[in-house]
Amino acid sequence: MAFEQIEGNLDTTVKPTVDVSDADLVILGNRWLAESEPFHQELEGIWKTNEAYYLGNQTEIERVPAFSSDAVENHEFMGVETVVPIITSNTPQFLGSPVNEDELSATMADSVEKILGIRYEEGDFRSKIEQAVRHMIIFRYGVLKPFWNEYIDDWDVKVVHPRRLYFPRYGSRVEDVRMCEKIDMDFDEIEALWGGEVLAKVKQYSEAQPEDRDKVSRTAQVWEFWTNDFVFWKCGPNILAKQLNPYFDFEGHVDNKLSLEGTEIEQTLYNNHFCRPIKPYIVLSAFRLGNSLVGKTDLITQSRPIQDIINVTLRSVINSSQRMGNPAWMIDSSVMTREEAENQITNEPGLILLGTDAANPSKVRRDAPPPIPNYIINLLNSAQSAFDNIFGTHSTTRGERREPETLGGRLLLKQADLG
Repeated sequence: MAFEQIEGNLDTTVKPTVDVSDADLVILGNRWLAESEPFHQELEGIWKTNEAYYLGNQTEIERVPAFSSDAVENHEFMGVETVVPIITSNTPQFLGSPVNEDELSATMADSVEKILGIRYEEGDFRSKIEQAVRHMIIFRYGVLKPFWNEYIDDWDVKVVHPRRLYFPRYGSRVEDVRMCEKIDMDFDEIEALWGGEVLAKVKQYSEAQPEDRDKVSRTAQVWEFWTNDFVFWKCGPNILAKQLNPYFDFEGHVDNKLSLEGTEIEQTLYNNHFCRPIKPYIVLSAFRLGNSLVGKTDLITQSRPIQDIINVTLRSVINSSQRMGNPAWMIDSSVMTREEAENQITNEPGLILLGTDAANPSKVRRDAPPPIPNYIINLLNSAQSAFDNIFGTHSTTRGERREPETLGGRLLLKQADLG
């Protein structure tokens, strides 16, 4: 990178120029990916487990023996889908401050507020934020990416799946880490963005990949690399494009103003919202300890042992109920042979037993197992309550009513959850 000092409305403004060769950018991109891969692989194991629990594949359900209950009371799903609407239910209120204390500035500020509110609704940003928050709970972080949408000629936001984003383990802010995003782009999009010569390079590389034969006519895997100052795109050994951060005004425009003495002063102004260029990623993550963008834990990881207790005790209750509903037969050998018993005794209603002394209760009876102990039921209730405490989604917040409560008590419980 080469830099040159330029004047600006900041004391020190540095304009970078992307003069790195394509070969060096390929090496740089590969090195950044190699640095990010170990952390990404570590998170992959967590994502796989958390996603399975969210979908209901819990407590070794595939290893449950035949004729035993594999029931799952999926509190993970209930907790996530209770928290997400609460977080995203209120539409944000946009506030515009007038630049000057006059009627025109006040009218402009009011118009900006209305335009942002309309754009928020038209762009369906609430559902996008819901998806990012859901990712944050399940995958430890969610990602929103603001960008300029060329098709609608306006700003827009998209959700980037955590599996698509690579960055190093350490760095507590987006500005502090390099971002590598994996994007599947179709050939028409590549040609529209960078031209036919770039598309020809992409096709040549795709045709040389045996595992991508089915994608040759449709898409290519493109890596997008971001620093605060510049961005470049890579497909295999080819650099497709490189440029300065397109969301920051490095050039500025010249403006003239009068000084207090009445002389005209020339100054350079910049159309920037931020003081310095930053990457267009918003990373949402809870339980961060300050040394990484990603939290050290998540709600599903913390509640998973309790979810296992709920499933195990629930299966015990169901298995016991099944045994009590279908108790063992105790038949004297003088009544019928083993073969006759196996042919006559089934689970169908209205069962008829034929045999010598079959009506004698001392020779034919059903032996019901003992009822399930109360401590198992208490354990189940305690585990459900502990789970709700972790997620902060008690019965009142979910709209349930498990026991008599006063209106004031229910409001206090709900406020505590929302807090």
